[in-house]
Amino acid sequence: MKNQQTLGLIAGISASVLAGSSGLFVRHIDANAYVITFVRLALGFVFLMGFLWVTGQRSEIRLRQLSAALVLAGVCLSMTILCYTQAIIHTTLVKAVFLLYLGPLIAVVVASFWLKEKNSTSSLLFLLVAFIGALLLLEFDFSFEAKDSLGYLWGGGAALCYASYILMNRKVSGDVPVFTSILIQFFLGALVLLPVIELDELTQLDPTSWPWLVGVGFFPGFLAISLTVTALRSLQTLTYGTISYLDPLAASMLGYLVYAEGLTAAQFTGCAAIAAAGLAQVFLAKQGDSLK
Repeated sequence: MKNQQTLGLIAGISASVLAGSSGLFVRHIDANAYVITFVRLALGFVFLMGFLWVTGQRSEIRLRQLSAALVLAGVCLSMTILCYTQAIIHTTLVKAVFLLYLGPLIAVVVASFWLKEKNSTSSLLFLLVAFIGALLLLEFDFSFEAKDSLGYLWGGGAALCYASYILMNRKVSGDVPVFTSILIQFFLGALVLLPVIELDELTQLDPTSWPWLVGVGFFPGFLAISLTVTALRSLQTLTYGTISYLDPLAASMLGYLVYAEGLTAAQFTGCAAIAAAGLAQVFLAKQGDSLK
């Protein structure tokens, strides 16, 4: 049990950092968000199939263990990305990210009632610190304008779908092999997006975009999503929720290190708050405090 939780913590941290790297690839891809998302999930499916084939683990795929929670997890994965994309279109990126990251908070509240997960006061405090850190990092402007109302609706939808994605993965039976769960979620996620993708958008892509598309399919796609599902198998919703705020932290640090994008004092404070909360939550999880 202890080793499983350690694996979950490593997987959760790695998943958040890898997810935060998506901007590094997207900046070099001349395609719309729907195409990028579809390729990210479709290639994730292909890479995982290849991994299972090469390692001789095809027997891990047991479609007979398909469940409603597993199907909903796959649908929520793609719907989260779709709603988030629409939110970015109809409001500012900062507000879209803020609304998306209400998802872990919603998931923690629902999990405490629905999944009967018990959380310590200290764990809840560190989740709040991570959330406040994200606000500082985003330099969030709390003014809301009527012209952005559609964006707020999409962003709210993204938060609900993200929360549902977390909860559905927590609800999937432990008897379902983790590779089965990941593979089905990749497949269903790509399938839901297929109706909004036009074939011409794929065939007429600039050749220079393809290496970056493969990268986004492998790192933020195959690796990040696989590790997220793995983490949710063994971590409390609150523990994963706190760690998930490492995603915007990683994205900001990559922008700072790779593209020399400046960070204000408030943003550096936000980075420090997220990192400290994440480390503290890991410590509490290791000590078993978050399971009490």
